[in-house]
Amino acid sequence: MKLNLASLIIVTILVTACTRQEELILPPVSTLGGDNWYGIVNTAYLRLNSQMGGLGEAGLTLRGGDIVLVTQIRSLATGSGNSRFYSDYYFVITNDGSGWAASEQINLFNHRQTAEDAQIRFMLRSNN
Repeated sequence: MKLNLASLIIVTILVTACTRQEELILPPVSTLGGDNWYGIVNTAYLRLNSQMGGLGEAGLTLRGGDIVLVTQIRSLATGSGNSRFYSDYYFVITNDGSGWAASEQINLFNHRQTAEDAQIRFMLRSNN
């Protein structure tokens, strides 16, 4: 009797588990990354340019600690042969404008809240 009852319980669990179909609900913003990142300017001032490599028309000037939206990351090769060197550039968007900046001048983050926390730390370091 105990063996039959245990067998019945196991079979019931297996049938229920195999027939249950749950819908996977994803959060509205991917936590695995995406096409956009947030960044903070890590230099005292940063001038955005219309083209990568500091070329083109100089545009908007950002201040250290400003939060930006980074929508593109591109590499630019300079030199040739064994002297080839690659530099990364970010295309950033702010409320006031957009342009290209060298990657060394912006720290990237996956989430806005993380960038805001880093902004606070940057401001505290700048005031000391």
